[in-house]
Amino acid sequence: MDTTSAVPAQGAGFNLELEAAPLRAAVALCYATGDRRSTMPVLANVCVRHCGTVTTLEATDLTVHVQARVAGAGAGEGAYTVPAKSLRDALPKGKGKVPIAYNGNAHLTVAGTTLLGLPASDYPAPPEQSRCLDSVERVALLDLLSRTVAAVSTDVTRLHLGGVMLGNRAGHAVAVATDGHRLHLAERHCVLWPWLHDVLVPLRGVQVLLRALRADQAARVEIGITKPAPWNLTVILTGCTINVRLLDERFPPYEMVVPTYFAGQAHVNRAELLAALEQCGKMANNHRVKIEAQSGKLRVSADNPDRGSATAELECRVERQALQIGVNARYLRDWLATCDQSRVTLEHEGYLSPLVVRPEGIEYEYAVVMPMRQ
Repeated sequence: MDTTSAVPAQGAGFNLELEAAPLRAAVALCYATGDRRSTMPVLANVCVRHCGTVTTLEATDLTVHVQARVAGAGAGEGAYTVPAKSLRDALPKGKGKVPIAYNGNAHLTVAGTTLLGLPASDYPAPPEQSRCLDSVERVALLDLLSRTVAAVSTDVTRLHLGGVMLGNRAGHAVAVATDGHRLHLAERHCVLWPWLHDVLVPLRGVQVLLRALRADQAARVEIGITKPAPWNLTVILTGCTINVRLLDERFPPYEMVVPTYFAGQAHVNRAELLAALEQCGKMANNHRVKIEAQSGKLRVSADNPDRGSATAELECRVERQALQIGVNARYLRDWLATCDQSRVTLEHEGYLSPLVVRPEGIEYEYAVVMPMRQ
């Protein structure tokens, strides 16, 4: 529900008594959203807004806009912005209620601490929210984003790889991300996104959404996109509304890099493989480790001409051809850390072909890792 349109830019002032725990959570989310390195100082601020019986805290970096609702009592109306870090530091510890007062002048008083800020009239207006919302399982959205976010590219010159693609395939919701060296894909059956075309959620938006989804306890959330352009993703949770400006880029045809034929498979314990990669990755040169699997043994090794070498062996079950490939240990660790299955399958076509790793017996979730030569 949009509660900001009827609020004056400044207002006559307000006196609030807000619950401490939800207030701290709202401030933490706003602190994580704002842009403290921007040339616009107001983007480092939180806008505290009260109208009627609703108190909201807003933060934005012009890509993500957060409106967090805080429970409590209050009188008056108005809005004022203060630095997110100052507001976070001013909050008292412990339970109870936190008094916040604004009298229309150039400061906000929080539990006896006076904070200087900027007028709310300087704050960016919230983007238009989607009016076509659908309900999805919170855990499903959380899983899809958390299992793919590690593969998002941070290269600012490759914006088409700078987010998580959300789309529908064969009646299932799909999330895909790639940086050109690895690809993470996850599907959820019995879930469909309420849009017809693929959308690309920027990394910054995914990070804020993950933080809010992990803190929320609701079974379901509402989600939708604005129509027509500019495209914005709207996600409504129990205590906040998040709007993310979608990337106006075309995600590459990721299906072309996923092998369809495998010359061999190696089945291994996930926790043991993760420990072996962490051990050998510390000695690896440019994160490169060599993985060999044959005769019931999987061997992970790393050789660094300046530091030495490391080797780890573990039990595995090999089908068809033996495995021998060099890969980036960090890429494999990132995916294994998000997997919740006890065993994984390594699939390969050859030592110069991509390595595919997936939970054992599960076809709709996997990572593709490009090989590394010596």
